Amino acid sequence: MSQRHANEPQSGSRERLLIVCPGRGTYNAAEWGTLNRLAGGSEWLARFDARRREAGMPTLTALDGEMPFRQSLHGRGEHAAPLIYACAWADLLAIDRERYEVVAVTGNSMGWYIALAAAGALGPDEALHLIGSMGLRMQETLAGGQVIYPWVDENWRPDWSLRRELLALLERIHGREGWSSISPSTWAVCWSSVATRRGWRG
Repeated sequence: MSQRHANEPQSGSRERLLIVCPGRGTYNAAEWGTLNRLAGGSEWLARFDARRREAGMPTLTALDGEMPFRQSLHGRGEHAAPLIYACAWADLLAIDRERYEVVAVTGNSMGWYIALAAAGALGPDEALHLIGSMGLRMQETLAGGQVIYPWVDENWRPDWSLRRELLALLERIHGREGWSSISPSTWAVCWSSVATRRGWRG
């Protein structure tokens, strides 16, 4: 993290860490209260709260403590995304830099943007703005949906003909509004502005 890089010890005896940043769907009822437990009273959380207050939104401190968890509230993009990011940031700051050396960061989906903060490419407040803005846009437009579909046979071996059928089906249903996204092993990950609303219906 940018504000800590200069003070990190240079000892070669530290254990090395790869940090995988969390994506959407990782703040639920079981995680409610985590942020206040890890970072309650911290200067950076107060700063995040002030930015939310200025934007007319409930603070992260309130969402994580004063307001009982409700999926209809906490699951909204403009709240869930910053909550996930803030919890991840608290975890990152809690890493013992005397014992561990962070050598790489990565993430998936929203975790890509958290990784920008973890790597120091964005400051913590810049990352909050980016992640919060994206969460709000996704909530308002329902953009960003993904469908994950395996293209393997009963023995979990790649079925290339099934993969071709899936991609052809995506093109037939959604045309240019839907595209293949990433290709992790034998899973087809596709995104569409309408895919998650229509579903995979022929």
